[in-house]
Amino acid sequence: MILHVEEREDGSGLPIVHPSILVLAKLKRWAHISKSTNPPPPQLWAAISKSTYPPSMLKAETDRVDIKFLVKWLGERGLKISVPAYNAAVPGRLYDALKNYEEFLKEMGEAEQLAQFKAVYSLGQCYQ
Repeated sequence: MILHVEEREDGSGLPIVHPSILVLAKLKRWAHISKSTNPPPPQLWAAISKSTYPPSMLKAETDRVDIKFLVKWLGERGLKISVPAYNAAVPGRLYDALKNYEEFLKEMGEAEQLAQFKAVYSLGQCYQ
């Protein structure tokens, strides 16, 4: 789903991806990076200086910050993550990313973020 901002004087508009879809792109990349770089256990992330993170881990962390913001934004507006609108080439990877993120939040003890995530998406939808 593409949204358009107000048109310019010349009649053109700037197409943007809806946050309900953008969050999936961020989740997919976060899952790929966080699993491929041999990260420390989630419980140790806060104790490690970010200056010693590999660049890929820093990118995963910035994606996680974006995901947190987008999930909160969707929840505040009563919107849901839109898996069907994403048109993933391999939907299983997308569902795995969603599941991995939920597991990550549980391992990190991020109860508030987990509740917000569950409010905008139910993993049970993946396997029905």
